[in-house]
Amino acid sequence: MQDQQAIAKQLEVMSSVVARLAEHHPPPQTGPVRPDPNSSHEVPPPRSAHHSHRAHVDSSGSSHPYVPKMSFPLFTGEHPKIWKDKCLNYFSLSNVPESMWTIAASMHMDGPAAKWLQVYKLCYGLGLWEDFIAAVEDQFGSYDYRDSICDLVTLTHTGSLEDYISAFIDLQYQVSMHNLGLDEIYFVTQFTTGLKPELKASVQSQVPSTVKQAVMLAKVQQQLLDSTKFRSTRLSSKSTVYTPKFD
Repeated sequence: MQDQQAIAKQLEVMSSVVARLAEHHPPPQTGPVRPDPNSSHEVPPPRSAHHSHRAHVDSSGSSHPYVPKMSFPLFTGEHPKIWKDKCLNYFSLSNVPESMWTIAASMHMDGPAAKWLQVYKLCYGLGLWEDFIAAVEDQFGSYDYRDSICDLVTLTHTGSLEDYISAFIDLQYQVSMHNLGLDEIYFVTQFTTGLKPELKASVQSQVPSTVKQAVMLAKVQQQLLDSTKFRSTRLSSKSTVYTPKFD
């Protein structure tokens, strides 16, 4: 009986100690955190890892969309207008300050353009972007325009029709980049003039008003000629009669 009473007394002491410990150290909460109605502080919602990669937040608190890293367009002296547009797009996407445009572009000039740049810097320095890019277009754009006009005027249909059409359209775009004053009739005339004689007369007789119409008419006429040649070849092969030879 004395042992049972001693054990019971020890159990009571241990129960009181556990109760006091539970009051000072509550168990951690495993469920969602509920805001205290008596507290003025709001619990911020958890941010997912997916959201953190969507936007970049700078020190001022403004977010910017993620822009992948891209290489700066290289310029060797060909098509300065296209290079100019690529530079402006790069500056805009990469948030390059305008004061750095000229030096950034000059660092990506190679070949004949890099040699011209050395002379230009000695005479004028890099200066402002407007003056620099105007000098680039004046130096290299004039050659592109003259060469494109010369190639367009002398272009003739000697190989396949598809090759002629592709070469003509490419030259038309190059010329139009430098001179928008040339109307559609000018290009239609140049296109039909360079066609082969068996296509030229048929296309001109339809009086196309656009290059697209002239191209379509030339393709239709080429299909008719190919079909006629194919039928003639089949008829000639059928009319050939084998004659045996006798010794």
